[in-house]
Amino acid sequence: MQATTTRAGNASCEIGQPIPPDTAHAVSVSLPTWRACVGYEEGEEWVLSKMKNGYPRFFIDRKIALFADAIVRKFGSPMELAMLFPTHTVAARCVDFFHKQSPALGKRQDVRVVELVPDAARAGGEGDGKAYFGLAAVLFPKIHFKIAKSFWQHTGDGISSRRAEFCHKAFEDGLLVRRDNLAQAQSALQRLGKGPRRYQRGSSIDNSQSSQPAHANGALALSSGPTPERPDYVQFVEERFGRNLDLSLTAKAKLAIRRRIAGSLTADVDLHEALDMDGDMDRRRNVPGFSENDVYLYPTGMSSIFNTHRIMMAVRSSLKSICFGFPYIDTLKILEKWGPGCLFYGHGSSGDLNDLERRCMDGEKFLALFCEFPGNPLLKSPDLQRIRSLADRFDFAVVVDETIGNFLNVHVLPYADVVVSSLTKVFSGDSNVMGGSAILNPRGVYYQRLQDTLATEYEDNYWAEDAIFMERNSRDFVTRIDRINDNAEAICEVLNASPSIKEVYYPKYSPTRPFYEACRNPNGGYGGLISATFHSTADAITFFDVMETAKGPSLGTNFTLSSPYVLLAHYGELDWAAQFGVEADLVRMSVGLEDASDLTAKMQRALDALSERPHAALDEGETEIVDVESAQSSLRQNSVKYLSFRSLVALTAVQRKKTRIADEQRPLHLRHTDTSDSEDVAGSDADGIGNRKSRGGSESDLDDQSDEELDRQMATQLSSKRRETMDNRPADYGVIEMVTCSNFMCHGYLEVPLGPLINFIIGHNGSGKSAVLTALTLCLGGKASATNRGQSLKSFIKEGQESCTLAVKLKNTTESAYQHEVYGDSIIIERHFSRAGASGFRLKSVSGRLISTRKSDLEEICDYYALQLDNPMNCLTQDMARQFLNNSSELEKYKFFVKGVQLEQLDQDYQLIEDYLDAIENTLGTRLEDVDRLGRKAQDTRNKLRTAEKHDSLREKLKKLAWQMAWAQVEEQERNLESFTNQMRKAEQTIEDAEGEAAATDATFTEADRELEIANGAVQEAQDSVEPLREAKHQRKDDFDKVRGEAIDVQKQQRIIGDHLKAAEHRIKKTRGEIADEYKKLDAANGGSHTRRLAEKDEKEAEVVEAQHRLNEHSSGLSILDNDKKRAEQELDLIKAPIQTKRNEVRQCEEQLNNLVRDRGQQQGGFHPNMPRLLRAIQQESGFQEKPIGPLGSHVRLLQPSWSTILEKSFGGMLDSFVVMSKSDQALLSNLMKRLDCVCQILIGNHQSIDTSQHEPERNFDTTLRVIEVDNDVVRRQLIINQGVEQTLLIEDRSEAIATMYDHGRLRNVKQCFSLNDQRNGWGVRLAYGWQGAENISPMPPFHGKPRMRTDIESQISYQRDLLQRLKQELEEILRRQEHIQNNVSKCNEAIAQFKKRQLNLRLDFQRAQKVVEDLQDALDRDSVEEGRLDALKDHLKEADDEKAMLEGSYEEAVTSADKLRDSMKTLNAQLRVMDGQLAEGEARIQKAQAKELKLKEHRQVALFAKNSAIQRIADLKDEKRRLEIQRDRLADRVAQYTEQARQVSSRVPVEPGETAETLEAKLKKLSADLDKHEKALGGSKTKIAEAASEALMTFETAKRQLESFEQLAQLLKSTLVTRRWRWKKFRSHIAARAKAQFVYLLSERGFRGKLKTDHAQKLLEIKVEPDETQMSHGRQTKTLSGGEKSFSTTCLLLSLWEAMGAPIRCLDEFDVFMDSVNRDVSMNMIIVAARRSVGRQFILITPQSMGNVDVTNPDVKVIRLTDPERGQTTLPYAGREAA
Repeated sequence: MQATTTRAGNASCEIGQPIPPDTAHAVSVSLPTWRACVGYEEGEEWVLSKMKNGYPRFFIDRKIALFADAIVRKFGSPMELAMLFPTHTVAARCVDFFHKQSPALGKRQDVRVVELVPDAARAGGEGDGKAYFGLAAVLFPKIHFKIAKSFWQHTGDGISSRRAEFCHKAFEDGLLVRRDNLAQAQSALQRLGKGPRRYQRGSSIDNSQSSQPAHANGALALSSGPTPERPDYVQFVEERFGRNLDLSLTAKAKLAIRRRIAGSLTADVDLHEALDMDGDMDRRRNVPGFSENDVYLYPTGMSSIFNTHRIMMAVRSSLKSICFGFPYIDTLKILEKWGPGCLFYGHGSSGDLNDLERRCMDGEKFLALFCEFPGNPLLKSPDLQRIRSLADRFDFAVVVDETIGNFLNVHVLPYADVVVSSLTKVFSGDSNVMGGSAILNPRGVYYQRLQDTLATEYEDNYWAEDAIFMERNSRDFVTRIDRINDNAEAICEVLNASPSIKEVYYPKYSPTRPFYEACRNPNGGYGGLISATFHSTADAITFFDVMETAKGPSLGTNFTLSSPYVLLAHYGELDWAAQFGVEADLVRMSVGLEDASDLTAKMQRALDALSERPHAALDEGETEIVDVESAQSSLRQNSVKYLSFRSLVALTAVQRKKTRIADEQRPLHLRHTDTSDSEDVAGSDADGIGNRKSRGGSESDLDDQSDEELDRQMATQLSSKRRETMDNRPADYGVIEMVTCSNFMCHGYLEVPLGPLINFIIGHNGSGKSAVLTALTLCLGGKASATNRGQSLKSFIKEGQESCTLAVKLKNTTESAYQHEVYGDSIIIERHFSRAGASGFRLKSVSGRLISTRKSDLEEICDYYALQLDNPMNCLTQDMARQFLNNSSELEKYKFFVKGVQLEQLDQDYQLIEDYLDAIENTLGTRLEDVDRLGRKAQDTRNKLRTAEKHDSLREKLKKLAWQMAWAQVEEQERNLESFTNQMRKAEQTIEDAEGEAAATDATFTEADRELEIANGAVQEAQDSVEPLREAKHQRKDDFDKVRGEAIDVQKQQRIIGDHLKAAEHRIKKTRGEIADEYKKLDAANGGSHTRRLAEKDEKEAEVVEAQHRLNEHSSGLSILDNDKKRAEQELDLIKAPIQTKRNEVRQCEEQLNNLVRDRGQQQGGFHPNMPRLLRAIQQESGFQEKPIGPLGSHVRLLQPSWSTILEKSFGGMLDSFVVMSKSDQALLSNLMKRLDCVCQILIGNHQSIDTSQHEPERNFDTTLRVIEVDNDVVRRQLIINQGVEQTLLIEDRSEAIATMYDHGRLRNVKQCFSLNDQRNGWGVRLAYGWQGAENISPMPPFHGKPRMRTDIESQISYQRDLLQRLKQELEEILRRQEHIQNNVSKCNEAIAQFKKRQLNLRLDFQRAQKVVEDLQDALDRDSVEEGRLDALKDHLKEADDEKAMLEGSYEEAVTSADKLRDSMKTLNAQLRVMDGQLAEGEARIQKAQAKELKLKEHRQVALFAKNSAIQRIADLKDEKRRLEIQRDRLADRVAQYTEQARQVSSRVPVEPGETAETLEAKLKKLSADLDKHEKALGGSKTKIAEAASEALMTFETAKRQLESFEQLAQLLKSTLVTRRWRWKKFRSHIAARAKAQFVYLLSERGFRGKLKTDHAQKLLEIKVEPDETQMSHGRQTKTLSGGEKSFSTTCLLLSLWEAMGAPIRCLDEFDVFMDSVNRDVSMNMIIVAARRSVGRQFILITPQSMGNVDVTNPDVKVIRLTDPERGQTTLPYAGREAA
């Protein structure tokens, strides 16, 4: 049961109602069920008729539509519509869009702009400072509404519903007039009249005649007060918050909005307070120079995107844009439809960025990259840091849409040039107003150009009233975001915990979370948008329908809003969206401000509904695919006027080739007959029937002009031929073996096995016989409308079911079958469809393996086997047969005939070729004129050439000067080369001097670095010494405060106890006196026996006290035993962690050993996986000045494997790094690393060696440098500089290392020492010197990667095995210790058991003594004189005594506690004073150490700068040298080139002294000018004239040959077409003749007469049947026949036509429904005989009658009987649905 309503707030929302309810300008609409969403997309009336509103860009609000209709009525025509825009500029863009989408509109004035402006004379006043309320309407033909709607939707620049409401009223009152008629529209001054209530007061709207608003950013202003001439009453707008909004404050409202977007205004206060507040610097966007002036407002979020793209194109010219990540639908449309196009990266992955980088490196240029952060609906976040880097490198802009993330959660402005956002969403929250914004980054490279362009291009079209509402809604924006973030995470936890959810999409759980975190604000969350997918579409539908939230489009609302987003946004392109991971059944939830517990409870209830839902069989592995069916001829997709003759010839050849290839792929018996390549069809007739001729001896299109006698003779020939027996055998392929239906029509499940030849399906009416043919048609790709039983697939689903499955099994045996190697002996075709609108195909092999889901593959199979079940003649239903024979005209019968035998398709193709030939004729006429013109041009150029040959002597002088000039240039370049050689020598000497200076700065830096390291150690040491004191003081202070509070409480308790104690003593004294009086009375009564019993009772009570004492004394020992047990158990718990740690060490050691054994011989195993590719790329790259060295680890050999893990950890990424010798090599290597995704550290070094002999420790110590072997001096230098390997000691024993480092003062030439940790395997210890030589010891965690340094692998394996053995022994020792502790725990448990047994005995003794005392008490009670009096007094006394004892004990405890607490306070206070002194000393030490550290940092920075400067100077000098070398080499090449070029001019000639290239050039120019003068008269040089003459002649001859060739080819095409037309007519006549003869013959089997009269010229088919064998009648029309006669005639006609068809499967539905028994018997036998003669064809015949009178014993006949319908069933369920 599906819900039909949803709730938003406290109101129920039915289909089509606004969300929130009763909101006049709501931007969302209720679509509360999945079915309603599909119905909306399908345009179903039951949904659209209920739509009151919709999302404004997709659903044009009724207020806007009414206003547009009013404008059309006044200025347009009934065939036109109008689209409304705020200004003429926007309307003009709409008109341009019309012309681009439909160029034909440009020839006529079909699209025009009607601009409406305020009539100031009628509205009153000049309107200075008020909002402009004019607009522009675009009028266009109704048929082009789709174009106008696209512009409205994509750009978001249409007017809002509030603006339409206001302007409509002004229009009706005559205040808005057409600009052209404004002069005639002037009238008396008057105010605005009645209108909506909020407009009935004085106007604050501008009535001026300006055509558009000001271009200033936010300059729209309303008058702030009345004027003396005419008071401008303040206008208010009623709002659903119950408040009034002041429209006179529009400018301030827009300013407040811009400040909120800028982040400087975050308080929830009224407007007049907001603008006076200081900015919130904590939330302001942290970009230098940014202010609210960089924020631009737009009427919608899409308008901000559209205009940003438009402004970008104005600033940077029209270049392709980039759409990165799966976008909101209209963003992509904007980038594709405006400008030169878009490069779309739908996945938004790192691989896409790699591809973009490659394109940019190849030279492609782009305008801008557009992306969302995060994306909608998958919530993926793009890598903005890398995008920014690429944009800076390759010069393109970055535009980021932050709508989903919002600036309170993320800070994306530093990475973008423009940030856009839809204010309609979470910024507003109330779902009742639209808005958008664009923000410029003042640090962007395009900032100034964008700002300058916006100064002239920007229009503030944000309507005044919309701005007022937006400002009011956004005041609590900050507080709302925090709550929405929390609610969204709570919902995600519920969804993630449910097994019913397939995937939850949320930035916090996305694989792209690191990219989101890089931009997340410190207090930012992850937003309020969540998407979820399900394991089946049925689950998604159930979840969505049950979910108790508002349901509709949009997001960011204050209430939770859900929608099947993909269905609503991409319904027509679901397959396209799916390829980017966006599934059709995705449900998107925009989380609101409701209580978190309420929201999670609603989600849980929706999830619970999934577990309670009965899952249909389709749910398991179902595939929901929406398939769009289309089939168009390629010939019909091209227009003649756009094809040249050459294109036509190529197209015709390709078409012919495709037809031939497709036909060759079919089995032989299914191939088409090509009348152009075979003998005459009629002459090769298999049945011996020749061509029909007219009586005049020539062929006629009227085949029935022959007499009936000829028809009878041909029928007789057929009759005799039919009597011959033929062996009917089944085909090897293309036969239907099985039809299976599930939940189809009236069948819950139906399986029909079919025979390969003749099949009769019988059953009573209502049993679903016709469903078999319907299932065949649908499963093999037919449309629902082709079955004549329903208009949509949903109507075929059985009542009460949600989905249906059809399956057809095709025979596919032998090697000639369709892809036999893939499918096997059978092809299984399945079709699934559901009520939700999904439909899809599955093609499976004989084993059930899924091969394909594409419909194109199914169509290929149907073409291969010529399956034509959608052909009305091939699969004739009873309705079609009745309509064909009874209700159709002769023209309709003829169309039915030619379509069924496929003559219509050939006719249409031939007609299209004739159109092409007409175009060729026109082209040839134009070409003939061109050839004549080219001939005349060739003759003119030959005449000019003869005249130019007369100036050859002048050309000879020019040649000699040119020789000298060439060699003069060579001599000049040789002199330049000598100059550069001298500069090279000077550069080499300068580099040598700079390298000496660099060595000195390097030594200075090394010393400064060493001193800084010591200072760092001193600071760390001081901080480490002070930190424990701080923690201890803090702990003592907490202890002191706690003790002081306890002391105060104890004092209060002590006073209270004292008061209670005094009261108890008074009660005791009084009670004892009363007891004594009672005893006196008792003794007087019984003579003293009572006194004796009292004495005995006192004695026994003493024994009870003694027993109690023994029991208590014994019980006190239990705590000791319990403590022993707890200590043993604690030891047991404590030992578990070392055991686990040791086991982990053993496991890690085993893994390390296995890696070593497995990686024998693999030198690159420890490096990045792409390292081999990087090394190959380095070797192949020729751009390096010197090949990089690396990775460094491959050049290092470890001599002592025991230090492997310590040194690997110490070196870290150093072993992965590379060394280059210049910055250019560094940049080149960095690009290689990024391209191959193998980024490593790059160091710049040189080839100078370092002598460490004077800087190493004594030789008896091992150092890092001494236990490694480095095969490259450059690598050795880097390890010394960066790692200090020559001054790092290696001592295995930790104690020895500590003694060596610290017992005898600081060691010479030692920076640090590494030691092995004897407590933890793989761990090490680093020992260094702190401040003033203090100890600085820190642990070193193990290295878990594969070794990168080369080593003796066998030695390392042996070491690792020894280590593993030692670890296992240590583990066994710990396990033995654990066993010992476990025994102690057992002993403690046993002692406690013995103790409790003794305690039980003592308790029994105590209870016995108590029993005796109770007996005595009973005797005393019997002796009591006054019953109850004495006992009551004793009980009262006992209670008082007990109370006193308790109070005394409590008082003593309070006194003791107070004394102890006072002592503790004194002790703690003294400790705090001591700690304060120690902390002061420690802080002083820290400050002193930090001051020295700072000074040394500055010193090191200066030294580092000097070192880097020296290195940079060397690099610059080397670059300069290389530049000189390059220039020298270029100059040498130039000298060689000039020499070579000069030799090509002439051999070397001497240049006269004083002559230079310039002087020779001057002489050459003078002579050239004289020659040019002569040549100018001729129109060019001799060479050009000769070339022109040659080219003209060649062009003329080529054109002449082409024209002749074209004429021949055109004539050939004409001849071929005529031949094909002639043969087509002969083929048509042959088919008609065969059908006629066959029809006459079949009628004669029943004793009928009849004929088919075909008039091909008039396209008429007349059928006449006479149920009389005599010649007395001329035949009757089919309408006059009885039911049985009609059915029999239909059968005869169909069998006649089947003879002309090549389809392997023929179906006939209830052919005998109106036949009597005689006609039926004859027809049945006739069909069987005809079927047996159609060898290899499969027949499926449906009849409601029994088969008793027909012989079905032959094995080629199979009868399938369907089950009778259920009792009481009168109609099929689907029929009822259709009627409804």
